[in-house]
Amino acid sequence: MIMKKYVSLTILMFALSLSSFAQRWVELSGQTQSQVVTALTDCLHNVSVVDCKFVQTKSSPYLKQAVKSEGVMRLKKPDYFRWEYTAPYKLVIEMIRDSICVLKDGKLQRQNYGQQRMVGDIMKMVMEFSTNNVLLDKRLYDVVICENRTQYKVVLTPKNKRFCKLFSCISLFFDKKSNHIDSFILTEKKQSETTILFSEVKVQ
Repeated sequence: MIMKKYVSLTILMFALSLSSFAQRWVELSGQTQSQVVTALTDCLHNVSVVDCKFVQTKSSPYLKQAVKSEGVMRLKKPDYFRWEYTAPYKLVIEMIRDSICVLKDGKLQRQNYGQQRMVGDIMKMVMEFSTNNVLLDKRLYDVVICENRTQYKVVLTPKNKRFCKLFSCISLFFDKKSNHIDSFILTEKKQSETTILFSEVKVQ
């Protein structure tokens, strides 16, 4: 009986250690980091169209509980981006070239200059990830790349003054098998976080 308990405990500890290993991040450097950056950048450049669903979770010290929403996204190079919330409310943010349109319940919303500029900055940032060598351009971000057993994590610390006012860092998570992005976290200056988790991703 004691032996069975010992064996069970050993198996449990082994399973927990594997789980811990899968979640433990190891920072990459040198040639290994360069190879990963090249692989991720090549993957982003080879994609012309992305359609997917997303779940967005907003957490903040100022919120009693996290706020969740969901929707669909479409990105088409070189200059089309659509971000549509479908629940718990309906809102569409669409960018064509430098023009931004916001629709709420099918009605065009007027944005003041500050709001429009902020939305435009965020959407342009997403487009930059897919069209430019953001991971290679140290003028835009300080870049740290880590890995665990299943993912790469790219942490970008903005150098652009306008982005610095919005975010303290941006964390991108890539699947190691496909090199496609799984999720990302926007960490704001006031310790608030917005997590975006993608699913049913279709690429062309």
